[in-house]
Amino acid sequence: MHTDQTLSIFDRETVRLGAESRAFADKTCSSFDTKELARETGAHTRHVLKKAQKRSESGARDIDVEKELSQAAGARPKKFNFRKYTFHSLGDYADTIRQFGTSDSFSTEPVSIFHNVSVIKHRTTNNGYREN
Repeated sequence: MHTDQTLSIFDRETVRLGAESRAFADKTCSSFDTKELARETGAHTRHVLKKAQKRSESGARDIDVEKELSQAAGARPKKFNFRKYTFHSLGDYADTIRQFGTSDSFSTEPVSIFHNVSVIKHRTTNNGYREN
């Protein structure tokens, strides 16, 4: 259970966390050259190969296909992504608790019940889900 005092602390610490995260992104992350993981490189390469195959089947020039393949070679650089929803929403947590209470005081069950009913209604036995 939160009080006005704990929510004030929460607000203050959220601001501090944001400042520390920005400092981390500016100072620490910029000091390292990071690259995507091998599985990310593999997935990207497979995607580009599939795209190149479709283009070559449709009559695209070989030069364009070769260019796409050369861009897929090797691990691409990766930087710390500070602009994700997780970071963006941090400032809203304390206000949300003030407005609705803690997350254990409400449930999304009524919404999920309606979702499950509509999914069951549109389910087919052969191929999963059908389009309306």
